Amino acid sequence: MFWWCLLGMLVIVAVAGLCTRAYKKENTVIFLSVCVLAGVAYGYLGSFPALRHYWKAHKEQQTAEAMLKSLPSKTVVIDRLEELLKHDPNRPKGWALLGRIRMSQGHVKESLKAYQKAWELKPSELRFAIGFGEALLLDSRVLPNALRVHCEKALNTVGTPGEKAVLLNLLGINAYKENRYSKAITYWEKALPYYPSGSPDEKQLLAMIHKAQS
Repeated sequence: MFWWCLLGMLVIVAVAGLCTRAYKKENTVIFLSVCVLAGVAYGYLGSFPALRHYWKAHKEQQTAEAMLKSLPSKTVVIDRLEELLKHDPNRPKGWALLGRIRMSQGHVKESLKAYQKAWELKPSELRFAIGFGEALLLDSRVLPNALRVHCEKALNTVGTPGEKAVLLNLLGINAYKENRYSKAITYWEKALPYYPSGSPDEKQLLAMIHKAQS
């Protein structure tokens, strides 16, 4: 996301430079105004946590897909990864990668087991907790108490707004599954400001809030 925003700024500045050549009158004012606009646009777009979270997840998915494409088949990479984890099971990143690959295949239960192992090995790693939580909810289960408490505490210490938005949504869905509708609404309403106005994510949150209210 940083590089795309930076590229956008450079393009705008380049356009501003062309403007100064085409319009000699007040060219300095035009150039400075467009540069300021570029800076504001960069700060505004770069502040969207939902976009940053999507970009991070997209890059992680690309990494998994690249590994799969570099080998003869998905079975090969999974077999090799499982063989590695069999001989050296204390690799939380390996388990998390296996969980992501299994999830991309639609194998939720296998993904759940892998993410659970990753989180148990390193419970302080928030992305392992999120992966484990998402797999649980996709498997029509609720978060165990230890994981729920961990996610709730992480809301106060989480590093990025994007992760906080994901956590709030995760906890909201879990509360809804437990029939704690008021709590679910509270989580989702807190998550709303983290998503761009009019975005599909915001519309989905509003729909879930309405469903919980009814």
